[in-house]
Amino acid sequence: MKKHKIIIIGDSHARGCTSGIKYNLDEDFEVQGFVDPGTGVEIITNSAKVDIEHLTKQDVTVVWGGSKDMGKNEIKNGIKCIQNFVKTNSHTGIILIEV
Repeated sequence: MKKHKIIIIGDSHARGCTSGIKYNLDEDFEVQGFVDPGTGVEIITNSAKVDIEHLTKQDVTVVWGGSKDMGKNEIKNGIKCIQNFVKTNSHTGIILIEV
């Protein structure tokens, strides 16, 4: 059984990240990626709720997004979504990669 889980959720910038991380980690890690190109932070974080609810402090969620929000001049909404995501998911580690 895997000891740690890493879940990567993001827009097109996260593409290929999952396989690179899997290649560089040992068998104690399970790595899953959910990439949705062209998606804003709100959709990325809302769609991840079910996928990460079972994670623990031994696991990590990587959130990689924000380019669409910045391009549409909606960065304040993106920041608000990230803040809410972090507050409601304190049961696991979170790494944010933002524009």
